[in-house]
Amino acid sequence: MLWREFARDLLVASCLIALAISDVEASEMDIVYIEASTLRRWNLDEFAQRTGNAAYRVESRYVYDFDKTAALAGVMGSRARIPDTVIIQECSAYFPGDLVKYKDLFRDWIRRVKDANAIPVIATTVPPAANRTLFGHVKQFVKLKILGRADGYEQIIQFNQWLRELSEAEGVPLFDVEKVTRKSESDRHMRVEFDSGDGSHLNPNAYAVLDREFLNFLETLKP
Repeated sequence: MLWREFARDLLVASCLIALAISDVEASEMDIVYIEASTLRRWNLDEFAQRTGNAAYRVESRYVYDFDKTAALAGVMGSRARIPDTVIIQECSAYFPGDLVKYKDLFRDWIRRVKDANAIPVIATTVPPAANRTLFGHVKQFVKLKILGRADGYEQIIQFNQWLRELSEAEGVPLFDVEKVTRKSESDRHMRVEFDSGDGSHLNPNAYAVLDREFLNFLETLKP
């Protein structure tokens, strides 16, 4: 008799624990952030612990190619639960590039996420730092004026502006990483104090600021 009561109580306790875990998971916003180099050093998988905010569970997906289609398909098809939000950001290394193709891809990704009943979020690209050496200026001059190649910085600024317009047109949220990391509205190069030293990647100072800005942004996504 005692064993039956014990088994019954154990079953009830197990059910209550399962319900509690379920409620916690349901209360979390499940976020997948797809990018490459920015995420690798940002370490968003530890965002909740770092910020002391358990309301958001962020999973990073690193893709070292502009085309994130395969990674997005994996996110939507391989996980037990479709994420609440999918954020896609590109690296400055892919500029200059084929802007027509890039734009078509972003439109397609937004459609795919919406079709899965998740929230797509567009994130702008981190701009590069300005050339601060004579060699850098000479190299830039040769590339633009002699070889006639496109300017990566100008293309990034142009593409980021298009992403802002796409966000409005599609009615999807925008996390403006460029705005957080640039010098000013008139000079959109990366802030000097955020440069890791290679002119492309961010340093810990930048990620500390991004943590705060990202948390503020996520608050705006709450229903």
